[in-house]
Amino acid sequence: MPGWDDPRYVQQQFEKLQRDIKALQTTTLPFAVHQKGAIPGFMRAVQIGDANQKSAMWIDLVGNTPGQAPYLAVTDANGTVRVELGNLTANGSSPAQFGIRVNDATGSPIFDSVGLFGNRVMQSLGITDVTNLTFNSTTFATVTGSSISFTIPANHPPANILALFIGTGQVATNNGNVGFLRANYDNGTQTSGNENFGVLANFAQTSSGFLFVTGAAAGSHTIRLDAAVNATPQTFTLIEAALQVYQLGG
Repeated sequence: MPGWDDPRYVQQQFEKLQRDIKALQTTTLPFAVHQKGAIPGFMRAVQIGDANQKSAMWIDLVGNTPGQAPYLAVTDANGTVRVELGNLTANGSSPAQFGIRVNDATGSPIFDSVGLFGNRVMQSLGITDVTNLTFNSTTFATVTGSSISFTIPANHPPANILALFIGTGQVATNNGNVGFLRANYDNGTQTSGNENFGVLANFAQTSSGFLFVTGAAAGSHTIRLDAAVNATPQTFTLIEAALQVYQLGG
C-alpha cells in the first residue's frame, strides 16, 4: 500500500492540496492587509453594501471621509438618503459632524444630533386680523374673517396646535355687562377661556389668550374667534382682533 515514502503518493497529495487551495480561493472573500484585525478572526475595515443604490443600506467602517467613512446610510425607493450615521457631510441647516441625521423625502434634514430643524419645531398655519365688529347676543357668534383652516396630512401622526389671539374692544353702556372673545377649534370641539372687555362704557381694553389643542387628527380643521356679551342689554364692539395658529413639531 503506498505511503509517504512513495514519491507518487506524495505527488498525488500535493496536487490535491493545490486543487483544494484553488477551490478555497474562489469561494472565500479576500481581505487586504489593512482589513485584517489585530486578533485572529477579527476584521478591521470593510464596506458592506453598494453605496448610493435605491432602497439600500450600506456601511463603511473605518476612515475619515465625511459622507463615506465611517458612515452608514439608508436610501428610500427614490434613492434619497433618509437616515445617516457616522461622519456626516453638511446638509442645509445640519452641519458636518460625527452624529446621526434623519432626512425627509426631499433630502432636507428633519433632525440630527443637534436637534430639530426649521418648521419641524414650529410652523405658522395662518394669521388673520379683523376690525370694527359688534355683538349684542349672549350666544357666541363667529367673528367674521377670523377663521384659519388647515389640513394635517393622512400619514402624519396626531399634531399639537397652538392658537394665540389678541383683541381690543369696548362696551356701549355702564350696566356692568362685558364683552367676551374666545378661540374656537372645529366648531366647538374645544374652546379657549373667555377674554373680558368692558364694564365702563366706551373704555377700550386689550386682552390676549391662547388655545392649545393636543392630538389633532389627520384631516381638515378650522380655528376661529367667537364673540358674545355676558348679559343683555349690551353691545360689545370688537375694535380689532388678531389670531395666529401654529403647528408644533413636523
